[in-house]
Amino acid sequence: MASEISTEDEIVSGTVSVLLPLALPRPYDYKVPAGVQVRPGSYVIVPLGPQEVIGVVWGEGTGEVGHNRLRPVTEVLDVPPMPEVLRRFVDWVAGYTVSPPGSVLRLAIRAPGALEAPRMRTAYRLGAARPSRMTPARARAVEVAEDGFARTVRELAEEAGVSDGVVRGLVDAGALLPVDLPTEASFPEPRPDMPGVALSPEQAEAAGLLRGHVEARRFAAVLLDGVTGSGKTEVYFEAVAAALSRG
Repeated sequence: MASEISTEDEIVSGTVSVLLPLALPRPYDYKVPAGVQVRPGSYVIVPLGPQEVIGVVWGEGTGEVGHNRLRPVTEVLDVPPMPEVLRRFVDWVAGYTVSPPGSVLRLAIRAPGALEAPRMRTAYRLGAARPSRMTPARARAVEVAEDGFARTVRELAEEAGVSDGVVRGLVDAGALLPVDLPTEASFPEPRPDMPGVALSPEQAEAAGLLRGHVEARRFAAVLLDGVTGSGKTEVYFEAVAAALSRG
């Protein structure tokens, strides 16, 4: 199983225990290069055989391997560290399901692009310059852009009722200045208060039981018995909504 989780803000021993998202029974020790700062939960890139792997700092090094035999951390990723509560949950799930902690970690960090820098998109905001030739279409685009909001070429063209070419002409003339904006999320924020489907009496009874466990913040194993299409997922959604409402 994984080593004891560290709760310190910074690791100063010079070695760290890194859990890798592989079917491994425990974290591996690595040395921290001089001048590099890590903390429990830091996402790091470390060597493993001939390849490099993203892992999570689980705590101080165990000292089971001599410092001179340890390989160094290659890179500390510039992303927020994994919270202690999530690291403890990984260890708990591994113990509860008798699974390697690394396999559970893989489930926790496998979202595509989650550890990559956010993709940027180019938008445009109205600058001080104005084109020497102002057509009615250009004037409409400028009028829309006067509110100061940054828009993509397509967004501004649609709001102004002009072609993309008109907007690009304003860009070429220096009237619209480029700004980088993060790409919008591919899914909306969850709304736990959003009304769901009407539950049957049996579903409502099961949903109430699950919500009770959530409200009590008490773990319980619950198995819903039902054929495919009977609405088990809707019942679980009720528990998920209750958990989201509690923050």
